[in-house]
Amino acid sequence: MGSSNLQKFVPTDIGTNLLTDAEYLADSGRVSGNKPGVASARLVNKALRQASLMAAGLAEWAAARQAANIDDTLTPAAIAAILNAAQPSAGSRVKGLVGNTVGGAFTTALFTAAEVLLRDATSGASYLFSTVAPPACSISAAGPVINGRDQAAAFGNNTWVHFFFITNGTLVQTLCSLSASAPTLPAGYTASAYIGAVRLGTGTLAAVAFSGAWVLYDNYQTTLTNGAAVVFTAVNVAAFVPPNALGMTINVTDLAITANGSGGYSCSANISAATGANNNQYGIGGVTTAGSNTSAAGWVMNLANQGQQYFYRLVLNSGTAISTSHAVTGYKNPNGGE
Repeated sequence: MGSSNLQKFVPTDIGTNLLTDAEYLADSGRVSGNKPGVASARLVNKALRQASLMAAGLAEWAAARQAANIDDTLTPAAIAAILNAAQPSAGSRVKGLVGNTVGGAFTTALFTAAEVLLRDATSGASYLFSTVAPPACSISAAGPVINGRDQAAAFGNNTWVHFFFITNGTLVQTLCSLSASAPTLPAGYTASAYIGAVRLGTGTLAAVAFSGAWVLYDNYQTTLTNGAAVVFTAVNVAAFVPPNALGMTINVTDLAITANGSGGYSCSANISAATGANNNQYGIGGVTTAGSNTSAAGWVMNLANQGQQYFYRLVLNSGTAISTSHAVTGYKNPNGGE
């Protein structure tokens, strides 16, 4: 925390040294400025008092939010640096994001947004743009280059590609990177806003759609087939959910059971972000032909992303041969938008 030596001019109004607020508002000298001749001391005092009040207040605010001291020997550049350091970081965010991976080989992604707030990680400066619609971003374009990669080498297979809006203060473009937090920006571009991640398979991006913070797969991504665990068991989703995702959507594609000799069947299952949690329960039960198979599907669970995995277990009440299958249908990106 710094200190400020800037002081308010005429801190005490003794009744004769200053114009009143009403007099100051009405004084023609306030509008035209001082003219040749004798200046009005009360007018000048009032103007200096108001200006110094704001300067002293701003200096105290800035001093309390960073380490440098403030006095009247500083240069304008030094004052600007102190104010920049004192301002709270606005971060970055996107609002009204819409996008998808496109192209015959799915090597590009196209994004639009109602509003984008981009942040310069070095200076802390922020830039706000509305109705953003830059060109598509290609993972094939060697970089660092706008609307392409942030590196010269091609991205490796089976990795997560992270997309960003970037700006030079005037234009908004896109960039893709293997880094989720520190992309290498092209020359002249200083600020960025995170969009989200897409899985890169063998030279091809996953077919997905972006909607706010959510990425939705065009097709289910199977995570579990005929699982039969009766104790909480982890399911790895590292190939379907990026490590920085906030959450994921799990769709139960099948819950199957075989009826007992009396035709009865009853079972349930749990899906949770952490082992041992009994929330997100689904199940089936009833009476049918003895020994026949029954199945159901369609339950949807939203889970927090904890280590790119989730847990499930089955509970058999009556019947035999219980199993369940799951798929990831989407995940939530940390882009600040909904």
